[in-house]
Amino acid sequence: MKKLLIIAASLVVSLGCLLGTDIVVRYRLNANVDRATYDNNIYTRNCSDYAMERIIDERSIVVLGSSELHSSDDLAYPSALFNRGYSDFNMVLMGAGSLQSLPQAINVGALANNIKNGKVVLIVSPQWFAYGGVQDKAFCSRFEETNYVEFLKNPDISAETKAAVAARVNTLLEADPATRRRALKYEAMYLKHTLNPLTYVEMLSYNAFRNAKLRYTLVKEFEDLAPLDTDRYVRAEEIDFDALLLRADEIGEASCTTNGFGVNDDYYNEYVRDALEASKNSNIYASYAVSLEYDDLRLFLRVCSETGIEPLIVSTPLNGRWYDYTGFPIEDRNTYYQNVRNVCEEFGVSMVDFSEKEYELYFLKDIMHLGWKGWAYLDRAVYSFYKGEPIEDTTTYQDLFTDGNYTLSDGVTPTGDRAYTFETDVEGNEFNSFYVRLAHDQTRLDAGNTVGKRSGVYLHTQPSGHYTVRFRANGNIVDEYIDLDVYLEENAVYRMQYSIDAYSTEQIRISGVGFSKVEY
Repeated sequence: MKKLLIIAASLVVSLGCLLGTDIVVRYRLNANVDRATYDNNIYTRNCSDYAMERIIDERSIVVLGSSELHSSDDLAYPSALFNRGYSDFNMVLMGAGSLQSLPQAINVGALANNIKNGKVVLIVSPQWFAYGGVQDKAFCSRFEETNYVEFLKNPDISAETKAAVAARVNTLLEADPATRRRALKYEAMYLKHTLNPLTYVEMLSYNAFRNAKLRYTLVKEFEDLAPLDTDRYVRAEEIDFDALLLRADEIGEASCTTNGFGVNDDYYNEYVRDALEASKNSNIYASYAVSLEYDDLRLFLRVCSETGIEPLIVSTPLNGRWYDYTGFPIEDRNTYYQNVRNVCEEFGVSMVDFSEKEYELYFLKDIMHLGWKGWAYLDRAVYSFYKGEPIEDTTTYQDLFTDGNYTLSDGVTPTGDRAYTFETDVEGNEFNSFYVRLAHDQTRLDAGNTVGKRSGVYLHTQPSGHYTVRFRANGNIVDEYIDLDVYLEENAVYRMQYSIDAYSTEQIRISGVGFSKVEY
């Protein structure tokens, strides 16, 4: 009995000291939280519900992503463009390497009540969609218990969604057994309600100490922030985004002088130059077509739906020039882009589809991260989303699909404007695929066997001249096709597009068939 009293007394004293210290820390935190509002993407800030509740307001949009949210661009990176948020509009950035769909789903669930205008943006990167999705060790390195607890406590999220997220979390945390044991206790505590009272008190105490430590760390970070330039207050509606894009193009050109990939010189010299020869055709078997990440993206959208948050999904492109060089198949890239479109359509959410900017120089600054023009495009898109206005795009398409420049094989029937039916008329013939290819070199631009709208871009590197683009239904006995004769210019970018309206082994119906020259 005496021993228990000593333990209880020690606990009371410890908690008293913690409470006293935390009162001082909270005072210092509150005194500096306004300064933190003006800085983007402070990682520890993003893990603190206490801080984010005070930082997110009606004039801001929460922007979620991964490593692209750490940038040195001093032109259009949000903290530069909006003067670290000293403006009438701000982006609260939450992202770091390996923060993919699943951890961002947890973040939305944790912070939903703090998102005053009910909108978030998720920047989706193609590299997330490797076969296994987010890697376990990478996930463990970014797992934030504070936000996970808040996610599990959110009453708006269904038990089914919490259980699905918890199952993924528990699997990934197998690489960190100690954290996994705590995660299982949180699950028992807030989801299953099966935690015994002693362990319940243990976890409450642990969380109290952990949150107090986080607030102390935040205080130090906030107090070390650079002074704000109060001589420049930014009004977002006065930003000339067209002029910003022109300036971004100039900076990009001056920054990428060592290569033709649109990769900035520093990155190229450090990571690409010495590995250039070995990188040639190194990705001919790579694919983002099948990945656990698609289900994690669905979990993210489920959380948004259940918490009443309106998401905008931003689909960023690959560096087409680099991925062509490494042999990553164009058709597979287009399937990846289509998969993301399909998930967004499945949940009825808006998206900004930048996939057709694969070849726009300086949209990316290297082989994966947003560059000078990419940030300018994103800033305008997010601001339009914030205002509830249509999202503009300066890309134009010169239509090359005209009467008289295409031929139809037997079995293909026009059924409307740019609409066609491919129907088997040979006994034993069955369609097994539909794809678009450049007939002169057998390069496939796309391959789709499911209903839906498809599009993709292609950089023509052959000499200027007439070429045949074939929209083909592949059968096991005979093939049917539309052959489009077009004049292609060397080093110009082109887009193919079509919609598969119906697909079976006996009949394929397509519409909206087009082939265009792209002008960025």
